[in-house]
Amino acid sequence: MKVYIGPYDHWFQPASWLKKWILRWYGFDYRVDWDELKKKKPNALDELDALEDWIKSRWYYERLKAIENWVNNRYERKIQVRIDRCDIWSADHTLSVIAVPLLKALRDKKPGAPHVDDADVPEELRSTAAAPLTEEQIQFGHTDNNWHPRWIWVFDEIIWALEQVANDDSDDQFFAHYDEPESPGSIFNKCDMDKEGYEKWQARKQHGLMLFGKYFEGLWD
Repeated sequence: MKVYIGPYDHWFQPASWLKKWILRWYGFDYRVDWDELKKKKPNALDELDALEDWIKSRWYYERLKAIENWVNNRYERKIQVRIDRCDIWSADHTLSVIAVPLLKALRDKKPGAPHVDDADVPEELRSTAAAPLTEEQIQFGHTDNNWHPRWIWVFDEIIWALEQVANDDSDDQFFAHYDEPESPGSIFNKCDMDKEGYEKWQARKQHGLMLFGKYFEGLWD
């Protein structure tokens, strides 16, 4: 397999550079830990929205954005994918090998979080376990304190499940093989299986893969 995927936009982005510089100047670095920032400044998201609106209203930003759009409209993203025969022998394994490092990189960037159903996470991470929101918070679209932790938990379960698929020997831990034959005259050696452990492992893996499909469109930065 050989894959080349170019950037979405052209590298020349003067408006984006200006916006990032101003946001960083006011403490809104794109690498900021939002959970920690919200603890120090509960209205951080409202302040960020107001600052972004102010930036976009400046005449110089509008002109730089026009130049940026002109360049991007003439830029075509390059995508080249070559699939070899060996890649399709076990397509689930191939996809997992690619997905695991990609998802780990996305998780490390502390991405934005989509809505996660309470039924998909442990009770302590559900919205019902968080401090209730006030009417004003609900009106302005605030999220509960478990909103991001729910998504990170889902992320970790997806990555764990895909790691199991990517590792051909991941289920070996549940089997003990012996040199003695299974029965007199048998060509098979004796083998013990941790059935209970295997079933729990398999159930967790299947749940992680289910979450992968359910929240696939939430995998963005």
